[in-house]
Amino acid sequence: MKIEPVNEYRVEIELADSEMAELGISYEGLDWKDVETRRALWNILNMVRESGIELSFSGKVLIEAGKLKNGCRLSFTVLPPKNDRVCVRPIIKGEAFTALVSRDKKNIDAAASFFENGEKRLYEKDGAFVLTVSGERGDDDLLRASEFCQVARLQGPVARAILEEHFVRLDRLLTGIADTGRT
Repeated sequence: MKIEPVNEYRVEIELADSEMAELGISYEGLDWKDVETRRALWNILNMVRESGIELSFSGKVLIEAGKLKNGCRLSFTVLPPKNDRVCVRPIIKGEAFTALVSRDKKNIDAAASFFENGEKRLYEKDGAFVLTVSGERGDDDLLRASEFCQVARLQGPVARAILEEHFVRLDRLLTGIADTGRT
């Protein structure tokens, strides 16, 4: 079993087929409704804790499974509370960008890990953070990021101008957010 902490909210575990058999599960048979699957997943989480990896289990946990050649990869992601999200209304036309919005910068950092490419800009107003990432994004990335914060697809110079008029740009807080574009 290979345990990889991605960040303080997410851990990924690779299991060989033989390890899954020892736990009494298979990739094809993973089903949260099944008692044996739940028991095995709790055992895996206990092994993560015993390995010394700290995850804050203060909220719901998103569990994802992916098939590997000789086993599977499980991802456990701790989700923020729903009351930590802020609404953003999408505007259409022009250059596309994605806005990630949260009242907790840690959630912005976690969600930003799903966006490797594109220019990133961080803004703040009254305790709400907005991270914009340039370019079109796939639905899978948006869905994963939405587990940490509110996500909106925005387009055009008007949307960018409104954002920059009402929020203060905070480039100095981009540490921890991988930036492959200019800021």
